[in-house]
Amino acid sequence: MNRCRMTLRILFTLFAAIALLTSVAEAKQASVNAPKTLIGNTPGQADPVLKQSETGGPIIQIGEEEVVIRYQNEAAKTAEARPEGQPLKSSPAASYLLEEFATAVPPAGWSETITNASWNWKYQTLTSFSGGSCADVEYDPALTPQDEWIVTPVMDFSAATADLKVEFYWMMSYYWGVSPFDNYDLELYISTDGGATFPTKLWDEAGEGVFTNYTWALETVDLSGYMGQASVKLAWRYVGSDGAQAGLDLVSVNDNAAPVGRCCYSGTCADVTAAACGTLGGDWNGALTCATACPVATPGDNCSDPYVVNLPARSTDRSSTVTRGAASSPTSFKALVTTSSRRVSTSK
Repeated sequence: MNRCRMTLRILFTLFAAIALLTSVAEAKQASVNAPKTLIGNTPGQADPVLKQSETGGPIIQIGEEEVVIRYQNEAAKTAEARPEGQPLKSSPAASYLLEEFATAVPPAGWSETITNASWNWKYQTLTSFSGGSCADVEYDPALTPQDEWIVTPVMDFSAATADLKVEFYWMMSYYWGVSPFDNYDLELYISTDGGATFPTKLWDEAGEGVFTNYTWALETVDLSGYMGQASVKLAWRYVGSDGAQAGLDLVSVNDNAAPVGRCCYSGTCADVTAAACGTLGGDWNGALTCATACPVATPGDNCSDPYVVNLPARSTDRSSTVTRGAASSPTSFKALVTTSSRRVSTSK
């Protein structure tokens, strides 16, 4: 069965003398050390069971669903390291430029404009989107201002078609770059005079709305207005002070027609482009068409209406508790968690 990936926002109301959890490790430790049945507050929903996985991490079981919780420190300055050798999630189109930052930053033919000698664009292998490496800038702990540019080779769009575009994967911190702090930006500029000037900003993170810290996202920027230009360069700019990490990966400049795939939305299926599916608010799969039926959601699969569990909750296990500290110091702490679910047997 196809399972819908869920992102849960779990509101932890801590009655503690300590104002906030001071580390991810402490948060995990405070979650659970023995299975507990929590009294659900949603009519018709099975009582959730809070327990530990074999690796020690917290799991919430609701009926036949297990939800594995992974904590994310919103205030972190850098992304968590990902396993080495990440598989290539998608094959970017090759036309005018294709760059995966596989061996060096800047790659051959690219250039940099550096203002901070120690903290600028670099080759990075810990948190790449795929393939094991990416281009990356981290913040300067000395809070020296950073205005760091990485620039493509020159491209000739004289014969380009109306499908001309740049596609790239990016990630950064919403917490430090948008809200509650607006300390740095990741921007994309274009030059039509071979890089002598970059007068036009094409994109920045401010137009993305709310996004998840350090989560890679695909961005597609229309370049059809630059058809016929013979001396074009693109530049990504990291600018700010007391910001956080930003990354760039899998850059493709091409005029290939957008692929068509299956779009499942509102109980309907259509074979459309990813952009059109996004407009419909659907789930797009470029490897399938509507000849393969869309999956039917079962309880817990609706990402727009996920399970919400308020913790701490009253436990049926009177010998243990999921609360900590004194009730005289109520504090609210919101943790963003990324979850995955799987079917389990309730007979265990």
